[in-house]
Amino acid sequence: MAYGIDFRKRVLAYVEEGHTRQETAKLFNISTNTLYTWEKQQREQGHLERKKRVAKSRKIPLDQLKNFVEENPDAFLREIAEHFSCSIPSVWAALKQVNLTLKKDD
Repeated sequence: MAYGIDFRKRVLAYVEEGHTRQETAKLFNISTNTLYTWEKQQREQGHLERKKRVAKSRKIPLDQLKNFVEENPDAFLREIAEHFSCSIPSVWAALKQVNLTLKKDD
């Protein structure tokens, strides 16, 4: 669970008032490991900002994937993965991202 900066500051202020870490963790319903992590981050980095997540770059260019599926509508996931030199789960995730399915018409 991601906690807001204001909450983190209140928790650390409570510890600085002289309360134990165990007491603080129990009161605020967080783990002592979380509390230690926040203290370390404050001490070493000087702030309590959450880390920004970096989006993973995809091996499969989505426009090329669309073109490939349009040109090869009967292709299996395995074949698409081989074409783009990646794993089947990567193909599945990319297809989902561009709202494509490989369902065959009866």
